Amino acid sequence: MNQKEADWWPAGSRYGTVDLDGARRSLRRGQALVLPTPHPLTGFLVTADPYVTWKLTGNWMEPLALLVKSFEATLREHVELDGFARDVARRLLAFSSLRVVLPLANGGDHPFWMSPAVRETHVWAQGVPWDAARRLLTGDVPLYCAEARRPGGRPVTRTRRAILEFPLTVSVLGHRTLYGLDESADPVLDAERSAPTAVAVTPDGALRLVTSGAHDRHADDKVRWLSDLGAWCVGEMRQGAFEH
Repeated sequence: MNQKEADWWPAGSRYGTVDLDGARRSLRRGQALVLPTPHPLTGFLVTADPYVTWKLTGNWMEPLALLVKSFEATLREHVELDGFARDVARRLLAFSSLRVVLPLANGGDHPFWMSPAVRETHVWAQGVPWDAARRLLTGDVPLYCAEARRPGGRPVTRTRRAILEFPLTVSVLGHRTLYGLDESADPVLDAERSAPTAVAVTPDGALRLVTSGAHDRHADDKVRWLSDLGAWCVGEMRQGAFEH
């Protein structure tokens, strides 16, 4: 393989996974990356080019979510949240893996790069609480994510399936690279995984369930679940647990 071919080819063997450096190179080229996630989530399909994501999933109507490392740097000036509500949103994005739906400022006006993650007057953002995965988010370009699945297929939960089902130009980030252990050590059945729950933060800081998912699937009382989530946010804010 010559250098030009090596620069194009995803880092590592196509029949294995890539490390963080290889993942960053793939994203800089505009290629897609499968990001494995812990239980109870299915994997994420991540890219800097939303059209690549839509083509791979076959769902051109699906709103994507922005992967957010820093609420302050990425979203603060574009959303209609202040004070307590802003702190709630910041807490959820920094320390949970929920999908967080936020009201846009200025009647829904937003920069072009945010458009793939906007539905009506709200932006959808994905929390990334895992330290290794956060190292992918350099802030140089926005990154978008969707549930990792091929057209008509089931969501991908294991790296082996991702390697087999996605095209050669899609890299798969290694589970051990992110979490320090092989995914075979995770006894949870694939059927018990699903996409993240989506929760909206209102301008007064209240929480509203948008779509059920992995986080609330076992909650019989959704109102109580939202109340507990809000209490968790408030408790952590009182302890001054913000770094993002």
